[in-house]
Amino acid sequence: FSGCNKLQKITIPQDVTSIGNKVFYNCTNLKSIIIPKDVSFIARDSFENCNILTINGYIGTYAETYAKENDFEFIAIDETILTGDANQDGIINVNDVTYLQMHIAGNKNTDGSALIDETNKQLFDCVDMNKDGKLSVSDVTELQIYISNNN
Repeated sequence: FSGCNKLQKITIPQDVTSIGNKVFYNCTNLKSIIIPKDVSFIARDSFENCNILTINGYIGTYAETYAKENDFEFIAIDETILTGDANQDGIINVNDVTYLQMHIAGNKNTDGSALIDETNKQLFDCVDMNKDGKLSVSDVTELQIYISNNN
């Protein structure tokens, strides 16, 4: 993304663990980035010349350390799972609809585990949009309506 002046915000995917040298160098309009918990390395010059950047991440993670060490504003992502946040990225959008659909279709993580841990009551309750105790296409529809009404 180096030099991409149209880039204003980005969410780093959950499976990313490091951000390399000059990945966002000179992205002068980059205002906001969401960094997942598992990122354990960010190159010092990853965000060079990104002077209006705010780093969104989890308290106690490398994202917070990096932001503080490099004078970027850090905004903590609340640990509470948001209603409809199926992929747990802190944003409720069409990506959550797709993620929920993939889970219902039986897609798995690379380690063979379910995309959505249905044993995690807090997560389950946040994606069981119609509150019927199971995840189904009805929940996908309710999530789409929820997003439409709240954006």
